[in-house]
Amino acid sequence: MALKNKILIVEDNKELMNQHLKSINNLGYEMVCAENFEVLIEILKTQKEDFFIALHDHIFENDIKNESLSLLMKAHIPAIVFSEIYDENIAEETIANGALDYIINDEGIDYVYISQMIERAYKNQNVNAIVADGNESAREMQVGLLKKFNINSFHAKDFDEVHKLLKTKEDIGLVIVDQSLENEKGVDLIYKLRKIYSKDELAIIGVTEHGHSSRLSIKFLKKGANDFITKPFISEEFNLRVLQSLDNLEFIQQNKQSAMTDHLTSMYNKRAFESLGAQVISKAKNESVELVCAMLDIDHFKGINDTYGHHVGDKVLVAVADAFRAHFRKDDLVARVGGEEFAVLLSHVSKEKSLEIFEGFRKRIESLVIETDNEKIKISISIGLFVEKEYHLQVLLQNADELLYSAKNNGRNQVKYN
Repeated sequence: MALKNKILIVEDNKELMNQHLKSINNLGYEMVCAENFEVLIEILKTQKEDFFIALHDHIFENDIKNESLSLLMKAHIPAIVFSEIYDENIAEETIANGALDYIINDEGIDYVYISQMIERAYKNQNVNAIVADGNESAREMQVGLLKKFNINSFHAKDFDEVHKLLKTKEDIGLVIVDQSLENEKGVDLIYKLRKIYSKDELAIIGVTEHGHSSRLSIKFLKKGANDFITKPFISEEFNLRVLQSLDNLEFIQQNKQSAMTDHLTSMYNKRAFESLGAQVISKAKNESVELVCAMLDIDHFKGINDTYGHHVGDKVLVAVADAFRAHFRKDDLVARVGGEEFAVLLSHVSKEKSLEIFEGFRKRIESLVIETDNEKIKISISIGLFVEKEYHLQVLLQNADELLYSAKNNGRNQVKYN
């Protein structure tokens, strides 16, 4: 599903309109402006499905009945509402009517915070959540708050329902767990989840009623919750807890991905190959299936660097990486493990099929043409292929490497197998 990528700015003050445009332009989203109520109606007639968020002036020209916010809510467009003055009654009414947030322009608008909310609202289109609560009305309320933040949510009453959803639904990044569930306590559910899902896989927010011992919040955090919130809470606090938890999860995942990625080619690196390879091997061992391990080396790569320079060598490596991505399945484990060396680990592939796969890849590399400033370079690759019911990664790699050595000593540009 394509993500919505437009921001709707509902503002009748040209100076503030330009300020909004200037301050969030660097985020890179397309912005559409409605300077009065009639224009807003026309925009929503044709583009309402395109907006993932709106910036909305509380007092809007020609909106005599204050209908503009209601129109945005009916179109399911999250709205951040701006006001020149703070009025607690208006703020509460605005939030109650469905606004995502209520911002005061008293000493200048905080565009750092606004930008965070915009970015999170955009990314949330790819986030699903689970609300685990023994009380149906409480679940409905929290699901509604998440929906205002572009997060689709699923209901659950206990660990079994949460676990089933996590296994069957995609892109679940957040679980909100109330202490009072149908058959167990929230802290126990969190403890069970953390045995399966680490903090770099899943964000968890614990919830409890006001009046519980302060030790409960500590227990939630010790059992693995990322954060904790007490009911009754106001929606702005809820939004901030969600924003912070998902941003922290994303930060951890990006750091983990960076540590496991070769920065030149964007392939997995040696560290990732060893870590993920252990998982592939464990599963193959449980299923008693053969593993396919290959070591691959670009032929005469040092000569390419010496003749054309390292910038051309880098270009060759990137082209080979692109060929790997085009040829192998998304779930196949493929990594750059050295300068011009690559490793591949496959399971559930027969020896005959693996020969076909790697011979096809050798031909793909042989057909590549790398263009430099002055000429076109042709390259080739040598491959050592080891297929066996062997469940030790270093043994697999050692055997594949010996076969690679044989391929290079026997003329290169070939596949040697056991």
